[in-house]
Amino acid sequence: MAMKTDICFKTTQSGWSMTGDVGIMFDDGRIQHLGRKDDCIRMARNALKIYPIEIERHLIGHSNVRMCQVVAITDEQFINEVCLCLVLRPGVKPTEEEILEILKEKLDHDYFPKCFLFFDNFPHGINGKIDHRQPTKMAVNRLKK
Repeated sequence: MAMKTDICFKTTQSGWSMTGDVGIMFDDGRIQHLGRKDDCIRMARNALKIYPIEIERHLIGHSNVRMCQVVAITDEQFINEVCLCLVLRPGVKPTEEEILEILKEKLDHDYFPKCFLFFDNFPHGINGKIDHRQPTKMAVNRLKK
């Protein structure tokens, strides 16, 4: 049986230290990393906790998707909803329905994004990685229009 748990890393001088990472630990000792605790999207309507990687991993490496980022968008009643932000490969134009078809094969219905937004690119930080806070800001700005 697998269970979601905080992941700790052992340090030599102070014992165990909490890192803020969350993962699933399986009975055989394997750990599947889900992300940071702060990245968790708490869905009020069904008390579900969704980690973006649980959705993103099904699209990363897909032939039509160059980059994807799952973010939380708060609606008018202050309820979190899942928004899927995508950067597509040049020359492809899949519809929301086509993306949903990919996810239907892999995800429970509760994990389906409420909205899909397509972008040309995501901003990167000085280390070359996607600045994970920027897609949320970009999504909020686009949805306000």
